Amino acid sequence: MDEEEEEVKKKIKIVKEYFVSVRSILHYNDGTVEDKVTEYPIVKSDWREDEEASVNAEKYQIALQTKKGEFYLYLTGKNKVSTFEVDGESYLMRGF
Repeated sequence: MDEEEEEVKKKIKIVKEYFVSVRSILHYNDGTVEDKVTEYPIVKSDWREDEEASVNAEKYQIALQTKKGEFYLYLTGKNKVSTFEVDGESYLMRGF
């Protein structure tokens, strides 16, 4: 048999890694400004839906589990991010 005919079929495994990237612009009392970007690898994610919510209300919650802790994203019925929650602090997104 030819080597071409004995071609071995290999399984290809695709690994996807997702990250939460948090950008902070810090203003200090001495007038200096620091642009800080921190990335956290996502270990697990969970998508929840509130079926009784209106279109402009927070209909979806995405819980992102990282080694640092949990992050929560709240989305409207149009899949626009309205609120971001981390360490018990809630941040309203601009333009919402």
